[in-house]
Amino acid sequence: MDPLSPSLRSCVSAVACVSVLAISSVASGPVALAADQAREGGHEGDPSTRQQVDTMVVIGRRWGIDPAQRERTQTTTAVFREEAALQHATVAFDALRHTPGLAITQRTGFLGTGMNRLSIRGLGASGPSGVQVYVDGRPDPTASFVHPIGQAYTMGEVQSLEIIHGPSPVLHGSGKAGVVNVQTVTPKPGYSGYLRASVGTKGTTENMVMASVAGERGFLRASGSYRRTDGAIEETDARVATGQLRGRYHLDERWSLTGGISHSDDTFATPGEIDVFGPFGSPGTETLDLVQTAADVVIEGRFERAETSLQLWGFKLDPRSQAVPPGVSRADIHETGARSRTLVELPRGYEMTAGADLLYARARNTPPPPPGISLPPPGAPELRASSREIGPYVQLSGPITPALSWTGGVRIVNHSEYGTEPAGELGMRLNPGADSPDHPMRNTAFRVRATRGYQSPPLQQLFGIFIGGPAGPSNPNLKPETLDQIELGWNQRFAGGEVDMVVFVQSADDLVQPVGGPPPPPPHLRNVGSFTHRGLELRTVLRPHSRLALTLGGTTRDLSDGIIREPHHTLDAALMASLLPYRDLTLRLSGRAAFDTFDLDDTGQRTRLSNYFVADLNLMYRANEHVKPFLRINNLTDSSYETWFGIPMPGITALAGVTVEF
Repeated sequence: MDPLSPSLRSCVSAVACVSVLAISSVASGPVALAADQAREGGHEGDPSTRQQVDTMVVIGRRWGIDPAQRERTQTTTAVFREEAALQHATVAFDALRHTPGLAITQRTGFLGTGMNRLSIRGLGASGPSGVQVYVDGRPDPTASFVHPIGQAYTMGEVQSLEIIHGPSPVLHGSGKAGVVNVQTVTPKPGYSGYLRASVGTKGTTENMVMASVAGERGFLRASGSYRRTDGAIEETDARVATGQLRGRYHLDERWSLTGGISHSDDTFATPGEIDVFGPFGSPGTETLDLVQTAADVVIEGRFERAETSLQLWGFKLDPRSQAVPPGVSRADIHETGARSRTLVELPRGYEMTAGADLLYARARNTPPPPPGISLPPPGAPELRASSREIGPYVQLSGPITPALSWTGGVRIVNHSEYGTEPAGELGMRLNPGADSPDHPMRNTAFRVRATRGYQSPPLQQLFGIFIGGPAGPSNPNLKPETLDQIELGWNQRFAGGEVDMVVFVQSADDLVQPVGGPPPPPPHLRNVGSFTHRGLELRTVLRPHSRLALTLGGTTRDLSDGIIREPHHTLDAALMASLLPYRDLTLRLSGRAAFDTFDLDDTGQRTRLSNYFVADLNLMYRANEHVKPFLRINNLTDSSYETWFGIPMPGITALAGVTVEF
């Protein structure tokens, strides 16, 4: 492990000093469990937040645009648990379908397995995703693997999703495409639970359960799920089983201790066109079994003018589908880390956030044998690799005038392989009528934001650890990819609706692309690529009636030729209504039209995929306070389309079930 440079050591020391001073200098005050829950978005069942679960209140207040968007300099999308319930979303990424600026690429026709990808503003559908995912503050695996594994978290366990469009390097670190923050449920006081069972076409069944107990001192929550399907096309069957345990204990009025562990076993088949290299399977394997386990513990302190936290976490990925002979170790992947964060309220409405992230990743693998040999021979050399990254940061935010505020910060990243890399951001928000209730532009806000994001090369790219041998040579000279992004946004509220529009320009350098090959000689990865993209995102919410809401949106982008599996233009719409006089029957109809999607064909040439329109229908009936039957029909028009060359997406499919809450 390389020693830290003197400048970086000074920066780390400064951050540590800020954290200590913040804790010791502010006046303390009590923090009750109710305030703790309020900070995390409330919990279902609490009388103070129960009205938010009511379908029509969701329509009137929270559907379509993140309410916090009006106070931020970056573009965000938020999905809350009650909204996801109206979509009957199964896993976290399901709830983001048909969202302007976002796209989900399916590889097996079964949404919710490890072969699906989330992309943000045209980045993430192929290669290292660049999407940084956090679950209760714990990073999902991206330092060793090429993309996070979002199928481990069902929406029955998730309170909210926050998606940041574009880099957020100061608070969230590596991730050139954007950030997904997943916040799991804080249970209501007493005993509570959740049960969902459903069956559908293609031999699909989805079952989820959650039980919890909460009191004045904390809570304990256990949950699990089992999902399986025969797949939308031949040889795409899948099975996913998950389990999660999480709890919190308030040590006193100021300090609390939170911890949890999650486990998932994801087994899925891939179409024959896709070849899978070790460690996930022997050469040519078409069925993968990935087992992941994650755990974390957090100590938090909350005071009158400050809050601080320290989180320790670990992750392990075990590819059980890898075939190895006796005496040869199966591959495994480990990531461990620590995250410290302190927020201090300063005079004149300013806030300062300071902290540091530490990440250590290691992996090992016995590389696949030469062609024609099914298993590596005993005594085959084992590849081992590791990397370390530390990133201290400081961010300030506050008002310049009553109408103008700003946010800015810097992070210094030191990586064991490529040294030190700075990243930062600066944003401003203008509300011309903020200081006057009668101002004609009181409900108008403008924002501008400039960021420099980065993507640390994962172990797969640096050392070829996951592929190994001639199929994946090491690339120790790689530098991190960087992305500079500027966005201008406008938010306008009016009677019965809201509009949010943003234009952006993003320029990337040092993109990692293969050079040479096909073997022999083997291809090597090099920092050779660059591009400049321009785009526009629009979201509109119309509420003509308290029981009716219409959301409209779209994205248009000028993407470079190297961007594949990502539509250049989309139109999105969603209608949600309570069908009078049956006020307990809720309908949600949503759809997306996508244009100009490209991919690589069997010969490696860029080809245009067909334009498509997909519409989904969701119905939910509230039989009583506890029982809610539902019906979900995807691809109502039975459209034929592809998001991945050679892999047709499902035609019309249906899923029916019931949700029971207690």
